[in-house]
Amino acid sequence: MNPLRVKDVMTHLVVTFRPEDKIPEAAKQLFSNRISGAPVVENGRLVGVVSEADLVKAYAAPARVGSPFAAPHPFMFLLVRGTPPVQVQHMTIGDV
Repeated sequence: MNPLRVKDVMTHLVVTFRPEDKIPEAAKQLFSNRISGAPVVENGRLVGVVSEADLVKAYAAPARVGSPFAAPHPFMFLLVRGTPPVQVQHMTIGDV
């Protein structure tokens, strides 16, 4: 039996972002591709990784300590009508 290798389970069509990409578009890309993070590339070089958690921090105020309410799905804002908060609309991947 052959051992399982990383290359056997990796995807070859990788979603990447640039530091200047806007947060709302990045969130939509992660959500639509069902991924929780992606590399950030500038001039062909890896400069970071952006995660779902990074984007949620940009959208949501921190939860109150001891709050009895469960947090919604991190990308719930994509499923409801309306636009992201104004401060988030202009933020970039590089900002987070």
